[in-house]
Amino acid sequence: MSPDDPATTPATQYWGVQAFRLTGTEPDQRTVAGGIERHAHPDGGFGRPVPTLWHSYCAVRVLHLLGEWSTP
Repeated sequence: MSPDDPATTPATQYWGVQAFRLTGTEPDQRTVAGGIERHAHPDGGFGRPVPTLWHSYCAVRVLHLLGEWSTP
């Protein structure tokens, strides 16, 4: 699933980022971060149609992992 696919959730993005880590490659950070941002709620949390603890955890982990690639 692509981060641009409406069926993609923060959980599928989390496992996708983990797959990148296992293969030693780097995802397109802008695309992945944009996919996560689409699931953000103004009052907090991540998920669609409502935020869930699992999707919020996955979203925060994805953003943290992306930050690790950005750090020299």
